[in-house]
Order: sequence, then structure tokens, then C-alpha cells
Amino acid sequence: YEYHDSIFVRAKTDPLIDIFISNYPENFEKLKKDSLMSSDQFSGLFRVGLVAIGQPDGARFDKLSELKKNRIRRVAIVDPNRNFEGQLGRQILREFGVMKSIESKLIKAASAEHLLTYITSGEADAAILMESSLDGYTNIPVQLKLDDRLASYLLLSGAVTGQSKHPKVAQAFLDLFDSRLCTIYNHRGIYPVDGKR
Repeated sequence: YEYHDSIFVRAKTDPLIDIFISNYPENFEKLKKDSLMSSDQFSGLFRVGLVAIGQPDGARFDKLSELKKNRIRRVAIVDPNRNFEGQLGRQILREFGVMKSIESKLIKAASAEHLLTYITSGEADAAILMESSLDGYTNIPVQLKLDDRLASYLLLSGAVTGQSKHPKVAQAFLDLFDSRLCTIYNHRGIYPVDGKR
């Protein structure tokens, strides 16, 4: 959950970092340029999911614009200054043009786990977070899947760092991670390092 620039610096220098994951393709170009990643260490694009959730017995909403209504008292996102999940939440609210109108009822949580306590306690009526953060919370309803409007932000790529002490194991992990997520999100599969299908 560090900023991507600081992760990039660590991936260049820290031998304990085996895998570098980013949604900024230019970072991979930097790694290749500095000979810290070769093309055969690259794993293709894989997709993460973004969803809007509500309370188990709370009000339903079919569009993000309904978050403006009085029946939705509080809306939670992860603090955008803390990590990527919060940045996605803020971005989707901006994309749908509701950010300014709900700022007074917005809660910024320290983490996804913290955000979920606002929902389970009833303190928030809605929240936006990564779908994977809901693992284990089967009783929380997903009101909306938000992938379509943020498709470019939700595609991540991974690479084994040149400093890795375990490059084969790291690449095997990335390949498994990639193939599983491609299946889950009906993504077409691995992309070569040059970005062509």
C-alpha cells in the first residue's frame, strides 16, 4: 500500500522484493531500461474488480447517482491517500459525477477491513471497494459491479524483479495468479510485454 513510486524504488534495490505489480505500464519500461526486468520475467495483464456494497438488510441502489439520496446517510471508501483501493473508489465517484454532492457524507477508512466495519455496524449505508476485499463476507450484498467505467485502472501487470533471490518461484506465482484472475473475470489472457494481444 505504498505509493507506486516508492514501490518502484524498492523493487530496484531490495533483494527481498520478488514481484512488482503495478497498473502503470511505464514502470515496466523503467525496469527493463535499468536491466532490472527482462521480457521473460513479465506476467500479463490481470484484472481486479471494483464493487459497490450495501448493508445486509439495508436500502438497495441500482445506480451510483442514488448515493446522493437522503436514504443513503453515509458512504465509505478507503482513504485515497493510503492506497490504490481508495484511489479507485474516489475515481469511480468522480467518473459518475457524484463525488462533490456526497462529500459531506463520505467516510474515509484506514483500510478495506476498517471500511467493512462501517457496513457491518450500520454506520455506513454504502461502500466502494475491491471485490477481493469481500472474501469471507458472504452476507454483504454487492449492489453494483463497477468494472466497466474504470477498465483501464483495473488492469494490473506483474514482473519478477531483477533482484529476486527466487525468480522461478516468483514467476510461477505470477503465472498462477494471472491465470486464475483471467478465468474469474473472463479476461482474454496473458499479454506479451509489448502490449499486443
